[in-house]
Amino acid sequence: MDTVSKRGPLGYRLTSAFVGCCRDSIKRMVFTASLASKLSGRREIGQETLKKLNSIMQLSSTESDMLFPALVADVIWRGKTSIEICGTEITSRHMSEEEIKDAVAHILQHTGNWLRYRNDQMISDARNVLLNRELVL
Repeated sequence: MDTVSKRGPLGYRLTSAFVGCCRDSIKRMVFTASLASKLSGRREIGQETLKKLNSIMQLSSTESDMLFPALVADVIWRGKTSIEICGTEITSRHMSEEEIKDAVAHILQHTGNWLRYRNDQMISDARNVLLNRELVL
């Protein structure tokens, strides 16, 4: 089944519009804020958490911009759990470099095409979220 028939014509048009009109900086903010929110396992991620994440990753001029992607993270990641997104349980325990590399690869496999931007930057961003996961856990 192709992507048009799975999402329907409206979903396809909205996705195409998002891909066409959004700069990579917007996609980066949406990707990172929604990923952090999903990894937190909480229904709502706090403003203070977003502020810390933003200070580390320089995603936006204000944390309030990150709030919407964090709130709709479940929709962005199509209802997947953090284990489904990362391929492993993400806890506060130490993760080896190999575990982080595997989790990043899994994250990228589960990222929708509409949210993609420069591959090297996405790898770096996913890695940074994982390395700083104690902020969101």
